[in-house]
Amino acid sequence: MRLVVDINVLARAHPKAIGPARRLLENISLGSHVLIFSDEMFQELERVLLYPRMLRRSGLTPDEIAGFLWDVIERADIVRPSAVPDGLMRDPTDHHVLGAALAGGADILCTNDLDFWDERVRDFVR
Repeated sequence: MRLVVDINVLARAHPKAIGPARRLLENISLGSHVLIFSDEMFQELERVLLYPRMLRRSGLTPDEIAGFLWDVIERADIVRPSAVPDGLMRDPTDHHVLGAALAGGADILCTNDLDFWDERVRDFVR
């Protein structure tokens, strides 16, 4: 199975986490699943993990963040996101996530972002 894990989930899958996001990432690594990722997703994940609020909550050091980012890249199939029509999504910064899912032939896009469930987005993906 090929999966895109949105940054809002992946940021909660860091090595010190114990919740469902971490278990998902571990299952992807242990199974025959492929994590689809892009350079844009890498940059966003790094930015989110370095937010002061995330640093306080996660307890991660900069070295641990760098290690986590490296681990994600090592497990992932890195793709260049496909183009997504302007205006398709409410938040245009989500285009690269949807584009990565399309470019990587994702079976699943795991996200907490309800914008991906918008009828126009679902019709486009079909």
